[in-house]
Amino acid sequence: MIKDTANNYCNAHGCRVDVEIVSREDPVQPTSADSEIVRRLAKAIRIVKGLEPKLLGIGGGTYARYLRARGIPVAVWMTSKETAHAPDEHVFLSDIVSDIKTVVASLLT
Repeated sequence: MIKDTANNYCNAHGCRVDVEIVSREDPVQPTSADSEIVRRLAKAIRIVKGLEPKLLGIGGGTYARYLRARGIPVAVWMTSKETAHAPDEHVFLSDIVSDIKTVVASLLT
């Protein structure tokens, strides 16, 4: 698709472009919302954090993709102040402690 787009652009504008794929990671099947790990984590978030979790996928790469590629159901979650990859990227120790409590609760519920 990228090569087609580049070629179409160059055909229309009289230029030449070479496209070379140097790295590629194909998407893997997402973990089912009905999987045990997702249900347990969602329940623990409700109990510990008092929040209703939102189930969604992320575009960024995490370690979870490698586990999912091997057929292992995985849920990724953390408390964040939306500063990821920003100049002031940070987390609060209190959020980390709360997240640990949530993970423990997911194992016990």
